[in-house]
Amino acid sequence: MQFLYDNLTATVIALMTTLILLSIQSRATQNSVAEVSRNRMGELTQTFASWLERDIERMGENFENGERAPFDNPVSPEGSGGTDITTQFTFYRDSTTSSGDEYRIATRYEVAQKGTRTVDGTSKPIYQLTRKKRERPKGAVGIRGLGRRV
Repeated sequence: MQFLYDNLTATVIALMTTLILLSIQSRATQNSVAEVSRNRMGELTQTFASWLERDIERMGENFENGERAPFDNPVSPEGSGGTDITTQFTFYRDSTTSSGDEYRIATRYEVAQKGTRTVDGTSKPIYQLTRKKRERPKGAVGIRGLGRRV
């Protein structure tokens, strides 16, 4: 009887130790995934900030005095609950090629809701940001593909 009791006790202790080790490994894996996700999001945020900073710095570059504004007014449809979210904004600049041709370059940022995710029991909207860049000869009527006249 004592032999069975000792073996049963040893088995329970071994199973508990294994369970504790598996739990520690699972938490370490979750923390590692969270860290990688956070670092990747930081990289993407930095890339977006660099694009936006560069576009704003170059906004109106090579425009002549008296020309139109180097941007369009942002599009902000009224959202639910009185919240407004900017869905589109466009910057313009001019560029001259080595052959002397002048081009109007438009850079448009578009924001669109792409679904929802549940975080801590609350449904949160997910947005996608798209950056588009088009150029055309300076005297042309519009920029094909952006859908607005320049």
